[in-house]
Amino acid sequence: RKMELSERLRAAGDCLRKVLPLQLPDTADVPLFLQTVENLFANFKTDKDLQAKLLIPLLTHRARSIIGRMPKEKLDDFDEIKKVLLTEYKITPRQIRTQFLSTTKQANETYQLFCSRLNTLFNYYAEGRGVADNYKELRHLLVADRLKDTLPNDALQYVLSLEGDAWFEPTKVASLADTFVNNCREGRPGQVIDQV
Repeated sequence: RKMELSERLRAAGDCLRKVLPLQLPDTADVPLFLQTVENLFANFKTDKDLQAKLLIPLLTHRARSIIGRMPKEKLDDFDEIKKVLLTEYKITPRQIRTQFLSTTKQANETYQLFCSRLNTLFNYYAEGRGVADNYKELRHLLVADRLKDTLPNDALQYVLSLEGDAWFEPTKVASLADTFVNNCREGRPGQVIDQV
């Protein structure tokens, strides 16, 4: 017997309830929020016709008001809702590029998480410019370079020494930076740390 829409929606909602973000965040984090939701839908193989229905309860009152003005037939399309939200929150490719270039690692985040934020910002910039899937290597290069621009000098020198004449993808740069910071920041290898 084929499951009714309401049964499928309830089953998907139960499955995703504990992993979906609770609510759309501040305007600056809308792309990261939408990318997180989209990744979770892909990871849990959520049917396309359920995605918008699962997204709507996660939205703030303002965001629900915005999408409430959409034509009824577009309310079932996650990509259409995403496009409207990005437009209404005035998140343009140019703003995302500026955010990509100016963002810095937060004190409480790892380089892996920072790398993820950079990748998300770059993806939204590329999508907004219509080159999302055409330049994977270019994206990796630009994100890796931007990530290296933010590294402390000693961590940067460590990564550069391992790269040699080549370059590493951003996840590798992030992993090396985290390894360096976690193992070498207390003191240099072979150096005795004064203890009080």
